[in-house]
Amino acid sequence: MMGSIVKIQSHFKKNSACIQVQNLAEERKIQITNLRQAQLKNPEKAVMDEFVTQLKAKNLTPEGFFRICDNAYARRISKESFKNTLVHFKLRLTQT
Repeated sequence: MMGSIVKIQSHFKKNSACIQVQNLAEERKIQITNLRQAQLKNPEKAVMDEFVTQLKAKNLTPEGFFRICDNAYARRISKESFKNTLVHFKLRLTQT
């Protein structure tokens, strides 16, 4: 009798864990869908989000990237400096 109760409890815990995983997966799907819809509404933000993701992969922040571009500390960067820094770090700006 006691063994069957333990088996039932084990089965219940297993099912409960599966339901939690399914719920988390469904929440993540909703988050991804919402993000994609937001990106469709604002393509500029989508491009910037992609760029920031690329920078994070290179252990850079957007501020750090622009400071590298502005080696004269003039608080402005030239188009050529920006392009050269993109090439140097193997980054790209794309329209999704």
